[in-house]
Amino acid sequence: MESMIILNELSYFGKRKEEIFSNLDNRFGEREWSLKWFIKNEICEQSEAIKHYENSYFEFLKNNGAVLEWLINNAGEVYDNDISNIKSGLDYSIQECSATHLQDIAVRNVLKKLGRTFKGDHPIQIRGSNSEGYILNPGQVSFYRPEIILPSNIKSWWKNDSVEAFYQHNKALVVNSSSLSLTPEIECPNGDIIFRYNKQMYYRLLKGSNILKMIKGKHARRLINSDKSYKRI
Repeated sequence: MESMIILNELSYFGKRKEEIFSNLDNRFGEREWSLKWFIKNEICEQSEAIKHYENSYFEFLKNNGAVLEWLINNAGEVYDNDISNIKSGLDYSIQECSATHLQDIAVRNVLKKLGRTFKGDHPIQIRGSNSEGYILNPGQVSFYRPEIILPSNIKSWWKNDSVEAFYQHNKALVVNSSSLSLTPEIECPNGDIIFRYNKQMYYRLLKGSNILKMIKGKHARRLINSDKSYKRI
């Protein structure tokens, strides 16, 4: 059965990951949807997204010697949301907290690739603006290939060209088409069709593809009311 690829709907989960996944189960049915990443027009697993994530940290630390030297001379380890993050070591699959942490694991892997080790006397947190390692926050570190970051209107705490922007903007929700109940409502000038899911959420089907882009209901309705080239079906 054909699957539909939904972009622009999923973003930062934080501690709400289980709640969000439960809501998706209720909407589409268990095992009727999956979380993927849309990278260079291909659907990819999380492992592929993490390769790009880590590559960005590699390029950042390789090209910012002052930051690298500060890090290895001050940090005995790094962590994100809890000191227990250190137990993950180099393994991204070890996620012991409710919120996913990747930046600390990426830094450890990059140091190994560079042949460097921590020499500091305390663990450094890589998190918010008040954390000692904020310069290594994924929302601050530039993504090494910004051209593959999907555009998004989401208001966020990360920079538009950052590692976090790539990780969040390129998330894709893959759903069995039979699990989607959509009503065609607007024909776009280029032939795309905008479907209504509910009052708050619409989907734009890109012509000749199985890709849907989520649009907030108010934005979709604004199109039909303000631009005569968008025609109501």
